[in-house]
Amino acid sequence: MAVNEKVSEVIRRPRVASAVRPTTGLCAWLLQRVTAALIFIALGAHFWVIHYDVVGADITYKSVLHRFGNPWLVTMDVALLTTGVYHALNGLRAVIFDFGLSAKAQRSVTWGLIVVGLLVLLFGINALMAFLRGNALLW
Repeated sequence: MAVNEKVSEVIRRPRVASAVRPTTGLCAWLLQRVTAALIFIALGAHFWVIHYDVVGADITYKSVLHRFGNPWLVTMDVALLTTGVYHALNGLRAVIFDFGLSAKAQRSVTWGLIVVGLLVLLFGINALMAFLRGNALLW
């Protein structure tokens, strides 16, 4: 079989994505859009609570501790941290994949970014808990 015949055979057989099971790329693309919307909403709520809820009042350590006594605010901050980390690292993953890496390299990059993301979340939540409790959760 000549090279031209192999090329034309590949061109004639389009790759069809499965309609039953979404691919990783589709889920990552969709979650990138969902996290962008969630970040927009959560960041707006965060700015409102932190900067505009107590207009004119001095921002002291004691007032911030009092504000963080609300579990809703802590949950919102952890959610904002989680969606921000996912959104940033998934965007970085997409940019790295645009360089045309092999499937093995893509898996390595994905797992590396998952580890980085979990470490960032661990440090971020630990810092938040240290601020709230007066001592760190882990160290």
